[in-house]
Amino acid sequence: MSRILGNGLDRLMKPNSIAIIGASSHEEKPGFRILKNIAGMWKGELYAVNPSQREILGVKCYSSIEDLPDNVDLAVISLGAKDSVIATEVCARKNFGVVIPIAGGFSETGKEGKILEEDLRRIILSSNTRVLGPNSLGVFVPGSGLDTIFVEHGDRMFASPHGVAFITQSGSIGTEALGYAGVKGWGLSAWVGLGNRIDINENELLEYFLKDKQTLCIALYLETFADGRDFIDKCRIVARKKPVVILKAGRGSVSAQAVCSHTGRLAKGGNAFTGIARQLGVVLAKDEIDLVDFARILSMEPPAFNPGVAVVSTAGGFGVLAMDEVEESENLYPASLSNKTISRLRRKILPFASTRNPVDLTGSADDSMIAHALACLEDDPHVGIIILMEFLSPPKITERQFEILTEHRKRTKKPFVVFSIFGPYTDKILFDLYGKGVAGFDSVRRAVRAASVLVERGRFLKKTEDEKKKNAIAGAGNLGKFKNLHIITKFSEVSEYDLKQFLKCNGIDIPEGIKLCPEDDSEIVKGKFPSLVAVKILDSKIYHKTEVGGVVLNVSHKDILQVVKNMRKNFPGKDILVEEMVFEPGVELIAGAMVDEDFGPVVMVGMGGIYAEIYRDVTYRCAPLSRSDVEDMLDSLKSKKVFSDFRGRKLAISEFEKILIMLGSLISKLKDKVSQIDLNPVLLTSKRAIVLDAKIIFTEKIPVCSNLSR
Repeated sequence: MSRILGNGLDRLMKPNSIAIIGASSHEEKPGFRILKNIAGMWKGELYAVNPSQREILGVKCYSSIEDLPDNVDLAVISLGAKDSVIATEVCARKNFGVVIPIAGGFSETGKEGKILEEDLRRIILSSNTRVLGPNSLGVFVPGSGLDTIFVEHGDRMFASPHGVAFITQSGSIGTEALGYAGVKGWGLSAWVGLGNRIDINENELLEYFLKDKQTLCIALYLETFADGRDFIDKCRIVARKKPVVILKAGRGSVSAQAVCSHTGRLAKGGNAFTGIARQLGVVLAKDEIDLVDFARILSMEPPAFNPGVAVVSTAGGFGVLAMDEVEESENLYPASLSNKTISRLRRKILPFASTRNPVDLTGSADDSMIAHALACLEDDPHVGIIILMEFLSPPKITERQFEILTEHRKRTKKPFVVFSIFGPYTDKILFDLYGKGVAGFDSVRRAVRAASVLVERGRFLKKTEDEKKKNAIAGAGNLGKFKNLHIITKFSEVSEYDLKQFLKCNGIDIPEGIKLCPEDDSEIVKGKFPSLVAVKILDSKIYHKTEVGGVVLNVSHKDILQVVKNMRKNFPGKDILVEEMVFEPGVELIAGAMVDEDFGPVVMVGMGGIYAEIYRDVTYRCAPLSRSDVEDMLDSLKSKKVFSDFRGRKLAISEFEKILIMLGSLISKLKDKVSQIDLNPVLLTSKRAIVLDAKIIFTEKIPVCSNLSR
């Protein structure tokens, strides 16, 4: 849990006094560059520490930290790793507010660096002083004079703090993104480099920027989470009020602890977080360009609640390209213009121009025609988003276009996105458009993807509002209401038979079957079995029975006894399950739950049976689940059409949804005891959802499988 800082994080973001420890007169050194950044504009108390200099850049130098006043708000330490630890200890003793050790050489370098980092952690834990970093570039707040970034970062392009708060675990990615974004126009309220993040972390900063009036959107680059579950809890609050965009690196990593069930193995490679982000309303970026683009559009444009897109262009080819991108998007579709709009368009555009979507005004159009087209589309109720292909090359198009677009942006209530290219002048055009409040992009694909993100934002906000009306968490009230819970909690090992009996007690369909104890197969004679049965070994330590010959399917009545005898030879002393084969027409799905090492209890759903790890069409959500969470999980699967309309028959999806809600409640209740629950496959038919196979793995029994790549 984060420690409490006296004035929140204001002593970091809005300090009244700053000390540069290790200030230098050598222009190539960080200690000089940081001092120069701050001395140029900052109006508060500024101290420099350098025992060999009297002053640098007009700033008086002190011989040591001990000579500085107590209670300095912010200290930037530009020394080596070992000296940074010593300096931090002195700062903490003098009750400094926040310390930023910029040096590398800590845990990222190996054993010795880890020891230094632990020393640093020990110092701050025993004091009221906070640390940003170490190995951090620090903070940059445009217009305030607070800028500790000692590498080029396009700071001159950000005049005032307004727009996006950028939180990054990588200094290089963070600064390069700023430079790239700034030349095309991008609003920045603040930039924070987390570095090795031993103290101040992304979760605290999310809370801080939620309250910051200059921050309209929060963008993050993260490689790991300081506290994944706390991140989720913070995002549940923040994303409802401000857009959050994240670029999560390390999506290909494998957790060795979670690979012994389908549910665990399929969670690797970022699958779990992809679904959780959607649940929280966090927008996922795939690369640094997405991160910048999505943050720009979300900080400038309102959410879109109507995904119908209208495109206006003076170049037909670009209009067609844009419409192709719209049709290929999961969130957008081409708006069908009303007859009224088409008739109105015709009044002022050229006779040979196209009034269909995309609206092609042709290269002979003039400024007034573009203004007219935008006004017509603004009034069409079928149009939710307007994308303009903006070109200055047509002979009758003038720079008055900027005024037209500015006025339209002020007037319209609909999201408005511009694509523009004009050779070497493209960046300047986009920068000027940004200055007038218009969001512009130099790629058709990026402009359309930006529009798609606005729909994603609108859909989340609508879902959030609907949940308030429906009583948010469907499973939360049932966490203590399971029947016969002792069946799966009394013992440390629970077989498939036991788990299925628990499911049956709680209203979940399972195949009819019996458990045969060792040396007692009399029930086979007594039992009345259908024509074909499945014979399975019951051993909670065997997670993949098929691979060891622990399952025989389609066994006829006359062969049951022999199959059981053979299985007894291979698995002496073990119980055996004999149950009916189910041949009802339907679709096999997988439903699972696990305790993720980052995010805690989560639920998974996807295509099941033998296809679970072939197609890997799965999605995850944090537990417990709301009814809308469950609906959204199923809707987000690529294979949703398969089970939403199976050969013209409606399947009992509501019965399957009950299983998912139950799993969310169960894993939330047993999160300290159970690691994973796997129901695969679950056969979804027109009348029921029946669990054909089930396993449960307890926390203290988690084995590490050798076949991590499966």
